[in-house]
Amino acid sequence: MELQEDSFYETMIENCGIGAGIIPIALDDNGDIQILLAKERYVQQWKGSYRWSGFEGSKKENENIHENAIRELEEEGLGIITFDKPIKELLEEKKYVMRIVINIFQDRPSNRYHSTYVVKVKWNPNWVEDFLILRRKLQTLKILGDELYYFTTKLTN
Repeated sequence: MELQEDSFYETMIENCGIGAGIIPIALDDNGDIQILLAKERYVQQWKGSYRWSGFEGSKKENENIHENAIRELEEEGLGIITFDKPIKELLEEKKYVMRIVINIFQDRPSNRYHSTYVVKVKWNPNWVEDFLILRRKLQTLKILGDELYYFTTKLTN
């Protein structure tokens, strides 16, 4: 596989974008760079499952690339990651560290692009713990909701 640096027309990326995401980075208290990644859930049939990745995914029909990236960060990051300014403004004003645009060429050129924005955030040493606590609470709520649905359905039948 050959990697190359290139430039793409913004309209091509927007019109032919199939996915986007955000990778937050921060300087910790020691001045070391910390990259915040998510671990995909395990799905037996999915090649990409249980691997580390940015907060990213496929674009929905009525989204633009920025909206796609923001939605994926909000869904997968559970709102734990915060920015100095609204993330939408940072992306629109191009106030990110870098943008990585992938166009995969296989047997023939493809007009499908994936954009990943690397965005600087303030360091929070509690991210992992906060995320795990919130995820456990949400899992508990789901279990309670499932049980409530089961019992109310059973009672009405």
